[in-house]
Amino acid sequence: MSKTKFFVSSTCFDLDQIREDIRVSLEAMGHDPILSEYPSFPVIPELGTIENCKRNVKENADIFVLVIGGRRGTLDKKTNKPVTNLEYETARQQHIDSFIFVKKSIINLVPLWERNPTVDFSSHVDSSELFQFIKKIQDENQWIFTYERASEIIEILKCQISCFLKYLIDRKKEGKLSPISEFVNETERSQQIALEKPDFWEFLLTIELLKSKLAVINRNFNDLEKGLIHRNTQKVNGTEFLKIVSTKCDDLVSLMNLLKVACTEEIPLSWGGPGVAGVATEIKRAVDIIVSGSEMLLEWEADLLSISPPDVFLKIKNKMQDWTTQIFNQLFVIPENIQSVIDMPNPEGQHTINLVFEEPPHIEELTEEIKYLSDNPALWAEDV
Repeated sequence: MSKTKFFVSSTCFDLDQIREDIRVSLEAMGHDPILSEYPSFPVIPELGTIENCKRNVKENADIFVLVIGGRRGTLDKKTNKPVTNLEYETARQQHIDSFIFVKKSIINLVPLWERNPTVDFSSHVDSSELFQFIKKIQDENQWIFTYERASEIIEILKCQISCFLKYLIDRKKEGKLSPISEFVNETERSQQIALEKPDFWEFLLTIELLKSKLAVINRNFNDLEKGLIHRNTQKVNGTEFLKIVSTKCDDLVSLMNLLKVACTEEIPLSWGGPGVAGVATEIKRAVDIIVSGSEMLLEWEADLLSISPPDVFLKIKNKMQDWTTQIFNQLFVIPENIQSVIDMPNPEGQHTINLVFEEPPHIEELTEEIKYLSDNPALWAEDV
């Protein structure tokens, strides 16, 4: 059975003894510490130093331990961020449980730095960006332990690991360790929200499901717009194209109605009424309907792009290609709209998603163009 892996993140030169004390203590407790300065640190030779550190956080760490002293550390040339910042961000993105330690004398200076950011703090830190990093962690509501000596970090870790184990045991007793069967293929964050049901969990679950699923749709849509998705060209004559336009307009109206009902009716219904808890599987069902509709919308656009009508009809085709962009732009901001509800002073009670699909652009011009060409078949009669 593999051991619990603790990734230890900190600057090395000023905190080398603290890192060594943490390593020895974690090994004594039966855990597997991951420290970059040791030969046991897993390295992919073709990756750079920073990418190897991020990869180890992402793929190998069970627990993330961050220790902040008075130095900013090595900067990444691509992002101009310290390595420890990038390691922390990776742990956050992967929802890895973290224990964060900040030197007491440093964290006590953060309020003073906020009031006087231009003051010279070089006697305490090598860069004021260190205060920015600590403030970012505070703003993200991450629990921060303070320390003065390495022994304090060790004692806190021992206590917190024990508390964490007790928490996991209690969750197992309550049947909250195994994900809901319908969520086994969803993100870890979705599984966690569906199981633990924190405050406003219905909103949080909807946001997480929509973000993770619509991100794929957004990426595929961008690829389609860039021409990275190939579809065989369909050459059609004028008569065929007019029929296709009529059908595609009807299909688009149906898709817009499907998406509108799923967003404005099905999702709020899945959240439950006043005083009634929502149902996680119903929230997932409503989101899956939106995703399915989005995939069909993507297929609608890909099919339109593949159609090659006579040149006289290209004006109609080009006007129709703007329609999906407008719809997707409205869909992709839904998670932000729901987040704004949570951010309200009093988010209790019944809430709805305000989604109004505007009339497709150039619809009047397109209608007139279709009528004109239909009334004047001589312009394209040779293609019939």
